[in-house]
Amino acid sequence: RDFGYSATIIGLYMSIRGFVSMTFRFFMGRLVRLAGGTFPALIASLFILAAGIGTTPFCRGALMLTANAVLVGIGLGMALPLSMATVSEGTNREDRGVAMGIRLTGNRLAQLINPVFFGTIAQGFGLAASFVSGGIMLFGSTLPILFWWRGEKHRRREGRF
Repeated sequence: RDFGYSATIIGLYMSIRGFVSMTFRFFMGRLVRLAGGTFPALIASLFILAAGIGTTPFCRGALMLTANAVLVGIGLGMALPLSMATVSEGTNREDRGVAMGIRLTGNRLAQLINPVFFGTIAQGFGLAASFVSGGIMLFGSTLPILFWWRGEKHRRREGRF
C-alpha cells in the first residue's frame, strides 16, 4: 500500500519469488560445490537474501521488482535447505534430532516475533524502514558468522582445535 502496488501485483512478485526459490534448488548441488561447501554457500545465500530484502523499497518498475523477487527467491531457496544441511553436518549422529529441533524452534520463534517487530518498525517509521532494517539486521547477523567460520577454518589449518 505504501508503494502504490495492488494486492494482485504484490502477489505476482511473491509468486515469482516462490517459483525461483523452488526451482533454484535444482542447481543447489552445483552451487554448493562452486562455493566450496555447504557452509560457505549458506553464508552467500544469507548475504544474497539480506541484499534482496534490504533493497526492496528502492525497486521501482517491473524489471527492478522482478530482479528483486529473483534475488530474494535465490536467497530463500538456498538458505532454508542449506541451514538444515549445515546443522545436520555439524552435529553428531546421536545429537542430530535435538539440533534439528532447536533449529526448527528458532525458525518458529522468528516467525512469531518478526511480524510484530517489523510491523512496529513499519508503523513507526514506514514500510520501507522495515525492509531496510530487516536487510541490515540479516547482514549484520551473518557477518559475525562469516568471521567465526573463517577463524575456525584458519585454526583447523594450523591444527588448533
